[in-house]
Amino acid sequence: MLSPTYFMIQLRRIALAALVLAAIVVPASGAPLSYTGNFVNDNDVVLIPFTLSDFSLVGFRTFGYGGGVNGAGQVILPGGFESMLQLFELPSGAAVGGSMFPGTAPNSCSAGPQIPDPNRFGFCFDVFSQLWLNAGDYILALTQNDNETAGSKLSDGFIYDAVPDFANGFQGLLGTQGDSHWALDITVSPEPGAALLIAPALLLLGVMRRRRAN
Repeated sequence: MLSPTYFMIQLRRIALAALVLAAIVVPASGAPLSYTGNFVNDNDVVLIPFTLSDFSLVGFRTFGYGGGVNGAGQVILPGGFESMLQLFELPSGAAVGGSMFPGTAPNSCSAGPQIPDPNRFGFCFDVFSQLWLNAGDYILALTQNDNETAGSKLSDGFIYDAVPDFANGFQGLLGTQGDSHWALDITVSPEPGAALLIAPALLLLGVMRRRRAN
């Protein structure tokens, strides 16, 4: 018959293994990466590279249209243009998913945290999107709506690359006028499955400590 000491050793090994595995699969997460700037022409393209150490939920949110407080604590004023986003993986440059368009329906912010611009009929024309992404290198393109990618790769360019005044100087699709400023947050969250590994490990360690105390 196996002794209680044997079971305690096995529990300790299982608990430590679970904690080590959890430490490997949980990506580092912290404050959002915040970016701000101004376009010169309405067909400008801002390219933002980033790297994920593990499978993660990545959030993308713009602030230029309706304003707000970004992840760096900066107050972003409303009044900017209608941003849109497109993600590409590296090194292939292949597009990941489709374009992330601004807003929901006019006068509605129910689908996300976008803030309405009171000076433009309360429209919510910022971008908010979340994607599950594998570990690897990516590059995010920020353009003005509706300057979409011209193909399936970053090297294909964007449809208004040769038209520097396609939106009459930051004018929105519904005729509302914006200015050149933009703001973007990228937020990385850990894979929830890792937390499921941590919980049983901590439970087993707690059981061992209680038995030791008794």
